[in-house]
Parts: sequence; structure tokens; C-alpha cells
Amino acid sequence: MEVKRSSNIDFLRRAQDTDFIKVITGARRCGKSTLLRQFQTALVESGVAPEQIISINLEELEFREIATYLDLYDHIVSRLKPDAMNYVFIDEVQMIDSFEKAVDSLYVKDNVDIYVTGSNSKMLSSEIATLLTGRYIECKVLPLSFAEYMQLHVDENPQQVFLEYAEFGGFPGVAVQQDELISDRVLESIFNSSIIKDVLDKMPNIDQRKLHQVVEFVFNNVGNITSPNKIANAMTSRGESISNHSVSAYLALLEDNFTLYPASQYDIRGTQLLETQQKFYLVDVGLRRVTTSRDPFQDRGHALENIVYLELLRRFPKVWIGKIDNNEVDFMVTDRDRNTQYYQVALTALDETTLARELKPLQRINDAFPRWLITSDNIRTTNYDGIRHINVVDWLLDGSQPSG
Repeated sequence: MEVKRSSNIDFLRRAQDTDFIKVITGARRCGKSTLLRQFQTALVESGVAPEQIISINLEELEFREIATYLDLYDHIVSRLKPDAMNYVFIDEVQMIDSFEKAVDSLYVKDNVDIYVTGSNSKMLSSEIATLLTGRYIECKVLPLSFAEYMQLHVDENPQQVFLEYAEFGGFPGVAVQQDELISDRVLESIFNSSIIKDVLDKMPNIDQRKLHQVVEFVFNNVGNITSPNKIANAMTSRGESISNHSVSAYLALLEDNFTLYPASQYDIRGTQLLETQQKFYLVDVGLRRVTTSRDPFQDRGHALENIVYLELLRRFPKVWIGKIDNNEVDFMVTDRDRNTQYYQVALTALDETTLARELKPLQRINDAFPRWLITSDNIRTTNYDGIRHINVVDWLLDGSQPSG
């Protein structure tokens, strides 16, 4: 069964025929190619003739003769319908050097609507902005949300399904598996071919052992404030000398290939961003099964926090870590109308002492914006003087939340 990526399709529908190049970014194997197919089907269902759609996947041998940006341009131009709008889809466009030149030349044509995907740093706005400034909008694709994952488990108890989702994650190729061993093998394949290989392609002379150790440190410290200096010191203390510069370079590449997502800290009372205080979250919690040394059953709280972070990324334009005096608010978000929300995440808060500790940072916030405590506790939504305590599954399946 193929999961329908409704939220991303809705975004592309809204962007259709606008004067922008649609740049679809995300980690390898997260579902970008499937999204393109689903959107192309939606175009045909809306009345677009199949002949108006030009689709190229540069990872397929069918298109092996397209080796340069001129080849790419010529291939597409030769297939354009002169008296109709043409919908051009280029999958993994970063495989062509200087692809921006071809895309920009197609963009200036009145009858071309362009959609491109990419899985690494060449698709980041910092690298294409020089030629395409103001001409593109980005559609960010993540692995399956829990609501999408539930499409594969329609008649099952969502609370039970969530336990599986929190352990194996939402990569589509993993989600459709019924066998734990096969799921682990797929995750290992994603890790080795789509994450480590991407870094090695950029830095072929890298010390692979040190790279794996940096990755393991970050994967083991999801939800903790960290820095290149902290990672370098931790490795050095174990007899593995590495410079801050090398750690920073490794982390940058892992961000570029969408494996890691950094969240900076925001001082709520001082209303300023604290650039040096950062946490890293994984594109998918299932990847921790590949390299983390921790027992996933003993570290479910950090997995829960990672899942909430990714869901907030889907719903809001930006996610920060909040700081109020000496207390930390797990997440702070702002919607497109500049309305703020605050989120605290805990595995459980049924114990009165734990509940008081988790509520304390939210209680110190003086503004009237919504505040949430999200846990895995099997409860109905409860209100503590304006702070809503909600079960994570109920929150993840609540379609009324804003979407970024």
C-alpha cells in the first residue's frame, strides 16, 4: 500500500502555476519521488493532459544520456507543448552540475511550471540563491508523520501502533515492512547508502571511524544541548582526538543531507536568539536503531521528544528551544501570523512531582499564548490554569493544528 502524502500535495496544489520554481527537499528515501508521482496523478485528475507532464528521474538509467545541464535543457525543451502549460518534474536534480542554469532558462518560459527535488546540500537555498534568488519556494518533505503512518494500520489501535512508530520510525520503506529483521536491514541501508555515503562523497578523505563516532554521539544525545566543542571533548576523553573544526564540518554535512535538524535556543523573557545553545534532532527516530548504544526501550523519552519536534516542523515555519530564566521549555513555535505556542514534552507526568516539574517552565511564561504538555500518558486532555496536558497520539492525530 502506498501512503498518500496529502499535506505535501496540498502545498504543491497551492503553488501550482505560480511564478516560482518548486524545490522539494528532504532526506533520501523519505518519499519525494512518490510525492511527485502522486502530484502528477492529481494533475491528470484535475484535467491536465498526460502529454503536458515531463518527468525525469536522474537516478534512472532511462535518462543516462542526460549528463550536463545543456543535455537536461535540450531534453526538456524538445518535449514542450508550445500551446499549453507544461509541468516539468526533475527528480534528484543535484546530480547534474550547474543544474541551476537549465532550471533558470526553463523558468523564464511562460508555459513551464517547474518542480525539482534534491537530497543534499546542493538543494539548500544558500547554494541555489545566487542564480534563483526570489524565484523558488521550498516544499520540505519528511518521513511519514504518524497520521500518514496510520494509513497502513486503519483498523488497529493507534496507541499500540504508536509504540511501533516510535521504535522504527516513518521512512516509507520501513513502514510497509512486517518483519523486524527486514525493517532493521532497510534502516541500515538508509544509514549507510543515503547518509554516510553522502558525507563521504563530499569529504572522501574523511576518517570514517571518527565520522561514525560523531554520528553515534549525536544520535545518543538527541534532546540534549550540545556543541562541536562538547563532542570533540567527549571523543578526546575516550582517547579519540578530533578537532572542533572537523566536528563542525561533519555536523554541517549531516545537516546538508537532512539527517540532522538543529534547534537553537530562544530567550523568551529576553526575546533574543541564543545562537550558541543548540540541540540536534534526527530526521527519523528509527535511525537510532542502527548506531545508538542505548536501549531504545530505556530512552523512549528522547524518542518522543524527537517525534514531537518533527511534527512541529511539519506544522510551523520554525521551531526553537525555549528558555525562561533558568528553566527550559522544550519547544517554542510561531505561526505565519506571528502567534506563538509553547510545548513541553515528557514520557509521563502522572507522578505529582514530575507533573509539577514539567509544568513549572510553562507557568513562568507571562504571555497569553497557548501552552501544551505532551506525554504518552493515557489521559483525556486536561487543563492546568491554561496549560493543556494531552496524550501524544491524540495530539499527533489532531488535524486542527496549524500547518507550516
